[in-house]
Amino acid sequence: MTLNKGKAVPTKSARLQHIQYPVVSERQEQGKFPNSLYFQIHFEYLESQLSAIRRNMEDTQTQIADLSAQVALLTKTLIELNNLE
Repeated sequence: MTLNKGKAVPTKSARLQHIQYPVVSERQEQGKFPNSLYFQIHFEYLESQLSAIRRNMEDTQTQIADLSAQVALLTKTLIELNNLE
């Protein structure tokens, strides 16, 4: 204790001795970390995004194949027209 204008004032360590800290239960500790539902939702979202990317990639490959066929046809047609001249 220290004296402050003639009054006894408890020191910091004396005040801390009277503080009761809550007991940390396992339940409180679990609340600090994401639970399994968080990870399940997160991975379901990632899985849906991956599926969408795969569908888009397949569509893109189909479009590229179609364009390649059109370019081949146009090239053949241009060569035939050039030979006619």
